[in-house]
Amino acid sequence: ENVAAGAKVEVQWSGPNNPEDYIAIGDVASDGRAYITYAYTSQGSPLTVTAPEQPGNYLVKYFIGKSNFVLASKPLQVGAVSASVEVPASVAAGSRFEVRWQGPNNENDYVTIVAAGAPEKTWLDYAYTKKGNPLQLPAPDKPGNYEVRYVTGGTNTTLAASPITVSAVNASIKVPANVAA
Repeated sequence: ENVAAGAKVEVQWSGPNNPEDYIAIGDVASDGRAYITYAYTSQGSPLTVTAPEQPGNYLVKYFIGKSNFVLASKPLQVGAVSASVEVPASVAAGSRFEVRWQGPNNENDYVTIVAAGAPEKTWLDYAYTKKGNPLQLPAPDKPGNYEVRYVTGGTNTTLAASPITVSAVNASIKVPANVAA
């Protein structure tokens, strides 16, 4: 009855299991075929459907595939999730740095570095949270102000962000004035 946003929901069902029948999670206010996530009943019972990433009240529905007729439904409350990211205040351009994170760790969630103030659904380098904690990210080569974000894997929504400054690096090369061929 209650799950976290973006979590996997195990649904036990019974029904005709026609070739195109499916179980879907959708808005309580919508009728007919409106849904957010779904899975075909041909995958068996129980089957797994991903909860929406937005908290709220939803319905889990059994659809007869040919007509999209709702044969059964049950309410589902999706709760909010939170996240955080911890990064150093400053790193050298092009270096690798550590990101400690806390979050739902749902399928395909990731942390990314972006220019400060970049719009949603923007990323440069990233690493999936399923790879562990802490994660390593490469700093951009261009110095400036950036932020590291914890982003959901389904809708690419930022759950948390932390500022980071990428500082310039210097290099020099010395070579002899003349060399033999």
